[in-house]
Amino acid sequence: MGWFNNLKGFLTVESIEASQDRLVRLASIVDKGLRSYVDAGRALREIRDRELFKLVAPTFEQFCLSRWKMTPQHANRIIAAAEVADDLEPTGSLPLTERQARPLAGVPREHRAAAFQEAIEMAGGGEPTSVEIETAARKRRPAKKKAKQRPARPVTFRVPGGVITVTPGRAFTSAADLLRAALSQAEGAERRAA
Repeated sequence: MGWFNNLKGFLTVESIEASQDRLVRLASIVDKGLRSYVDAGRALREIRDRELFKLVAPTFEQFCLSRWKMTPQHANRIIAAAEVADDLEPTGSLPLTERQARPLAGVPREHRAAAFQEAIEMAGGGEPTSVEIETAARKRRPAKKKAKQRPARPVTFRVPGGVITVTPGRAFTSAADLLRAALSQAEGAERRAA
C-alpha cells in the first residue's frame, strides 16, 4: 500500500478526469492504428470500383504507384484483407494486421469466421499469430485444380546409322530412362540391319 499513499496528493477529481480523457484519446489512436488496414482497404476498393483514379491516372495500378509507390499486388492484398475484416466484423473479432488477414482471403467467405475462430483457439483464446491463422485457413481453402499434363512430345536422337525417335510415356521417370529406351531402339535397329 506504500505506492498508493505516495499518490494521495496527486489524485484529485480533475487529475482523474484528465487521465480518463487522455486514456480515451490514446485508446482511440490505438484503435485507429489497429483498423488502419481496414480503412485503407475500403478506401482503395472504392477508388478502384468507382474508378475515381481516372481523375489523375489512366489505371488503378498507375495511380497506386504514383500516389503511394504501392504495387497493384499490395493494393489488392490490402483490399482483400479489408474484405476479410468486413466478413468477420459481425463476430466482433478481427485480425489486428493486414498480414494476419491475408491468409483468410483465400478461404470461402462462409468459412472465414470459423477459420479465424479456430486460430484464436489455437492461440489459447488470445490473439492468434499469422502462422496460426494460416494453419486454420489452409484447412478450409478449396483444393487447387491440378494443371492438365500435356502429352509428352517425341524426342529425336541422331545416332550413327540413323535417327531414333522416342515418345516418353508414363514408364519414363527421368532423362536416363529416356536415353536407355533410345539406346535399346538403336541396338534393335542395328540388329535388324545386320
